[in-house]
Amino acid sequence: MNPDNYLMIEEAAKLLGFNVGTVSRLCRQGKIEGAFRFGGRWLIPKESAKNYKPGPQGFAAVWQRRRQAQEQQDLQESELELEIDLSDDNAVEAEKERLCKELAHLEEKNLEILHKIEIIRKKLLRLKHN
Repeated sequence: MNPDNYLMIEEAAKLLGFNVGTVSRLCRQGKIEGAFRFGGRWLIPKESAKNYKPGPQGFAAVWQRRRQAQEQQDLQESELELEIDLSDDNAVEAEKERLCKELAHLEEKNLEILHKIEIIRKKLLRLKHN
């Protein structure tokens, strides 16, 4: 173990722009990869601290859980709608086309959401550094 590859919790907090308590909580929750306790203090790999990307917080986390719940409900509803006559080739083709369109729509919506999340993260990082 090379000590030059690790940060004390105070150093990691400064690097991440968080307070010591927040970094300690992240370590306890296993959200900073490779962090461990040594002699009653947290040691955090420099690379893990540099690469740490926080997940959604506050309202963003609430909205993410709501979206996930809605997507799960939509999936369950779409599974129920698969009751078609498989011997009817026209009905099968129409269902395939409908499902492909629905999948493309969901993928597009997912990309939009990911793009918005990235923009918000960048804005938050700028705000933290000011």
